[in-house]
Amino acid sequence: MLDLARDGENRFDIVHNNSLHYLPVAMAAALKVPVVTTLHTPPTPWLESAIKVQDSCPVTFTAVSLFAAGAWRLTVPAARVVRNGIDMDFWRPGPGGGDLVWSGRLVPEKGAHLAIEAARAAGMQLRLAGPVSDRAYFEDRITPLLGDDVRYVGHLDGRELASLLGDASAALVTPSWDEPYGLVAGGGRRPTRMHWRLLPRPSLSNVVTRAHDAGCRTRSPDSA
Repeated sequence: MLDLARDGENRFDIVHNNSLHYLPVAMAAALKVPVVTTLHTPPTPWLESAIKVQDSCPVTFTAVSLFAAGAWRLTVPAARVVRNGIDMDFWRPGPGGGDLVWSGRLVPEKGAHLAIEAARAAGMQLRLAGPVSDRAYFEDRITPLLGDDVRYVGHLDGRELASLLGDASAALVTPSWDEPYGLVAGGGRRPTRMHWRLLPRPSLSNVVTRAHDAGCRTRSPDSA
């Protein structure tokens, strides 16, 4: 932000802030270029404070969903909803029929441990992909559950993740919080054509079993 404050107007037409950090909002007045901040999560105290401390916050705000915009309404009443997009040419259907896949940030609110419970109860193999954003959660709740039937395949790039999802029988989506948008569900649905938002226990294994019994196979465009 300090670099942008020096001469950002000579290099950029607009600054689009997608971070959860408060500094881009707090320092926006120091820039001579418009700043847009997209709200991806429910309100956080530090970001709310950065907005409220300014008499007139110069930032234009967007939100990824009506839910997110509503959650921020008291602080940012004019946030415009601009939903996340999915590149339909990149996220293409695959052959399907393979292991279940869960992808996302490995943090408590994304609920990867619920996906493990469900897959194991249904007798299906599961692969987990995503960044370990909460090391304590990963080591305490995920690592002890890993085995031959549940594998962590790492933080994949976009092409690797698209291939993994395309090979899956189903993509599991297991949020333990009010998901502001659910990009994983949208992205996973495209290559697999089948995704499940798992319900509170004891419904977990029933949902996955239905996916397995239904086949949950996909076809590539070439074989359609």
